[in-house]
Amino acid sequence: MDYTIFSDTTNPPLQTISTLPQAHTWWTVRAYDQYGSTIYADPRLIKLPENRPPVADAGPNQVLFAGLDGKATVALSGAQSTDPDGNALNYAWAWAIGTNAYWSNGVSLTIELPLGVHTIQLMVNDGHVTSQPDEVKITVVAPCRNVIVAAATNCMADASVQDGSLNPDGDTFTVRQLPPPPYPLGTNLVTLTVSDSSGASNSCTAQVIVVDTKPPALVCPSNQLVEFASAAGARVNFTPQANDLCSTLVTVACEPPSGSMFPIGTTEVHCVATDVAGNSASCSFQVAVLGARGVKSNVLAELIASRDNPALPRVPEGLNDAINWLTASLASSYWIDQTHVTRRDGETVFHDERAAVHALWMNHRESPALPKAVWEGWIARIVKADRLLAVVAIQDAANAGVRPEHLVEAQRDVAQGDDDVVHRRYQAAIDHYRNAWHRGLRLVVKLAGHLDVNGSLHLEFTASPGETYVLESSTNLVDWMKVKTATIGPDGVGRFEVAPGGSSRLEFYRARAQP
Repeated sequence: MDYTIFSDTTNPPLQTISTLPQAHTWWTVRAYDQYGSTIYADPRLIKLPENRPPVADAGPNQVLFAGLDGKATVALSGAQSTDPDGNALNYAWAWAIGTNAYWSNGVSLTIELPLGVHTIQLMVNDGHVTSQPDEVKITVVAPCRNVIVAAATNCMADASVQDGSLNPDGDTFTVRQLPPPPYPLGTNLVTLTVSDSSGASNSCTAQVIVVDTKPPALVCPSNQLVEFASAAGARVNFTPQANDLCSTLVTVACEPPSGSMFPIGTTEVHCVATDVAGNSASCSFQVAVLGARGVKSNVLAELIASRDNPALPRVPEGLNDAINWLTASLASSYWIDQTHVTRRDGETVFHDERAAVHALWMNHRESPALPKAVWEGWIARIVKADRLLAVVAIQDAANAGVRPEHLVEAQRDVAQGDDDVVHRRYQAAIDHYRNAWHRGLRLVVKLAGHLDVNGSLHLEFTASPGETYVLESSTNLVDWMKVKTATIGPDGVGRFEVAPGGSSRLEFYRARAQP
């Protein structure tokens, strides 16, 4: 056995050796004096303690939110790893993404990870032995996003601010959204917290914007049927019904609006209801304003209903006369539209209506079967319808260019008829309205023409006897040229003859009263 003396000292036998040359070393002590005497202690085996393995620490689990590219950057540190013997450590990281494996050295690690749950392993070595691996779980979830969602019928909505797949790998973790759904209308600030099974968590904040996309409910009135109030028509009021599930304020606009003057004839009314969110609904209905023909038809229907009503004690025979006369005046061949009768049959219409009013007036005075107000109401409506025929005829004349001074007599007849109505002289009123209608009609120039065998154009029109009219022609309805003049004869008919021209162009003709 070899012995190596490492020290020789005269100091007392307390010796400290800082470093052992080998893991197992035999030691002895030699003592000697100046006389050469020597003595050895029994050898002793001194062993170094065995190396203890280091401990790897990859850090705590993390939950991260991915960026717009679907990846999250994770920073890991193994600085908390230890070696019980105090030896310096070397670091080795390992991880996989899909089927690809990766590794890296160094105390820290910064990498990008896609959505999912990833396990990263760290091992350390103290120069003698490698530690057991330590694993850290990194959960990468989709980030928060602002959400715009339509409200349901309760004016609220369910929504998640989680953007995309939350758990592509099926690992277990929990998601909490505060405040929880459902959310009311408007902008709601929501915090999303994701936690894994080890307690690691992260939060993000986004907006849930709940919007009202449902239009209001709008119900239009049924079609309206009214009688004219004047030649302009009648004012009609109506109220569409609108309500909305999520708005207390609904604005309804109709065109034409309620309370407008509706002309005689049928007018389409369009209504739109709009809520505070801008959603709208629409509906339509018709307003029909009856003219002279419609009013008289209504009166006739009411007369027949009264005659056939078994509840009335005794219906006078004169009521049948009124029905017959009014029926005759409403012959379809007599009427052009609601406010015009034909030139040929207009006199007959006024005559028959005058006879109907006379029959009603006599019954009004003699029959107790109906209140007098009912009889007078029928009379007033018939007379009012005749007045409308006269007023419209005068308006037609004015629109055709008849000078105002030529309308004075017709307007005077209307005024006299109005005075007769005030004094309940209804038959006289009809006579004046008939005269006004006749004057207005004769003032309106309507040309009728035909070609003879020689190609000459013959034009005829009705007007007041003795008046002078000018015939004008045009090719574009803008520029007019005088052709000739003619004076109306005693029969009230004006006549023009135009010789054939050499041009094949289209020509228009009109007759105007000479200034």
